[in-house]
Amino acid sequence: MNLPIISADQRLAEPRGVKGTIFGKSGIGKTSLLWTLDPDTTLFIDLEAGDLAIEGWSGDSVRPRTWAECRDFAVFIGGPNPALRDDQVYSEAHFAAVCERFGDPNWNGGDYYGGEPPLQGLAEALKVVTLHAQHPEWSNGVFGRAWADEAKDPAASFDHLYKIEAVLDAVGAARAKTSDANHFLYLAKANQLFYAGHGNSLYAGLLAIDSPVLIIHTDEDLIFPGDAVRETASIIKSDGTPVQVVELEGTRGHLDGVLSIAQAGKQIRAFLDK
Repeated sequence: MNLPIISADQRLAEPRGVKGTIFGKSGIGKTSLLWTLDPDTTLFIDLEAGDLAIEGWSGDSVRPRTWAECRDFAVFIGGPNPALRDDQVYSEAHFAAVCERFGDPNWNGGDYYGGEPPLQGLAEALKVVTLHAQHPEWSNGVFGRAWADEAKDPAASFDHLYKIEAVLDAVGAARAKTSDANHFLYLAKANQLFYAGHGNSLYAGLLAIDSPVLIIHTDEDLIFPGDAVRETASIIKSDGTPVQVVELEGTRGHLDGVLSIAQAGKQIRAFLDK
């Protein structure tokens, strides 16, 4: 069996901090000590209906029902062991699967500056964004149903991935290292709240546009669907505003707005020369 060797530099690069646990036999003072701890940073894990002794305590508590749930909480709180194989409990794969269910433990309500950032949760979010920015024509054409590892049938285990899953995991993790979780949330919220004109309605905001408009889009865009783009153009030009619509050809969905923009080069030049 081959185990990865964790170097001294890798260990020194790991985030520092303390996550302590309190346990012991009955009457030793666990409950008394709990009442002295900050409820905002303390979690009570109720293994034997012991929450009756702390009734009125304002902190959070959980009650795992199975041994598997206990192991999930252990890796979630303590973090993974990078020396373990992906098919072993407490491995990085186990930790990633638990974080996908529970959320990133480093999120801390957005107050993670000065500590370890929530890279796992951010990577999952960016993975979803990357997928939605593409189109099935691209993903089916490039990956189809290929396995990430020819020796690991996805039907044999949840840990065995299709190639597209492995690629999206890697892309999400890479983007997370150069991104910030709070920035991502504010960006998403800004997109949700924005509409043209910021008035009483989108319709009124579009009608208020009186300058010539050039709209470039692709029908394969899953974020800005073609029908919605064409309806937007119709509303703008309904009161006489000049509108030109250019449709790009491609299979990359939303990303064709960058990757295939050269197709609209002639129309862009002509529009800017007016």
